[in-house]
Amino acid sequence: VFSWFTKTLFSHILGAIGKNNYNVYIGAVSVLALVLSGIYLIPNYHFDGLVYSTIISLFVSSFSTFAVFYWVYIIKNK
Repeated sequence: VFSWFTKTLFSHILGAIGKNNYNVYIGAVSVLALVLSGIYLIPNYHFDGLVYSTIISLFVSSFSTFAVFYWVYIIKNK
């Protein structure tokens, strides 16, 4: 729940401050993480691998969204 909340919250904030291009890059990284983890986990763990791949993609997306928000808005605006 925390990862989904942070992803949604900080992606909306990035869009509100005019940084939509970062959301596109974060989405591409998230899809890449989903594909790469799916290539390995789904053949080995079947349905559980699909669940793990989705969780990995969500964590990558939420943590990278928070990191980009922190870098763009907090560090650059000191």
